[in-house]
Amino acid sequence: MEKNVAAITMPAGVNLVISGVDGKSWIGLTNANGESVFNGQITAGESMTFTDPQMIKAVIGNAGAVALKVNGSDLGVAGANGEVVRLDFGANQSL
Repeated sequence: MEKNVAAITMPAGVNLVISGVDGKSWIGLTNANGESVFNGQITAGESMTFTDPQMIKAVIGNAGAVALKVNGSDLGVAGANGEVVRLDFGANQSL
């Protein structure tokens, strides 16, 4: 008996998932050209996905309120409660 096997491929570039885990956080995202991708807030229970072929640069206020996944890798909470973090995620970055 033959089985059909589907190959799962991640999209090329950067795939960033931001999930609100505790309270509220401000998120600012830009691409490699410095263009704004997102500028707003995320609260506990919300989840947002962003993709870019090259890079996503993030500024996260109240980093302890959000968890990150990049290209399928769970990075956990972005930082401490009340902390502002700046992170760059490149397309070929290994985590």
